[in-house]
Amino acid sequence: MSDHDREALTRGEDFASFERRMMKLFERMAERAETSERESQHREERIQRAVEFLIQQQAQFQAKSEAGMQRLQELHEKNERKWEHTEDSVRSLHAIAQIHEGEIMALAESHSDTKGRLNALIDTVERVVSERRNGGGKKEESSE
Repeated sequence: MSDHDREALTRGEDFASFERRMMKLFERMAERAETSERESQHREERIQRAVEFLIQQQAQFQAKSEAGMQRLQELHEKNERKWEHTEDSVRSLHAIAQIHEGEIMALAESHSDTKGRLNALIDTVERVVSERRNGGGKKEESSE
């Protein structure tokens, strides 16, 4: 009881009046408690809705993430097959290049042999022509 309440009782306020004031005070306290309880319930409901929303969002995110991971796995496998095919193609091209290199080397050797023979023929022709110019040809004509 406050000092004001005590003073009021001492000034001649009767008990019934005091009781009414106390009842009003208790009613206001009860209203505040009810309001506080409603606000608390409202907060709990908002928190519950927020939690449910977060759980729903997490589930959607997880589903999308799993679908994305599945797609990535499929793409990875597809790229692996493509890489294997490319690797096989490169190996085949390398084998073909080695065959062509062997053919070119053989052709170069053949060309070298042909060039050597051609040079020997040219040397022979030049020697014969030179001998004929230097009178070597006349000896042959007289021997006939």
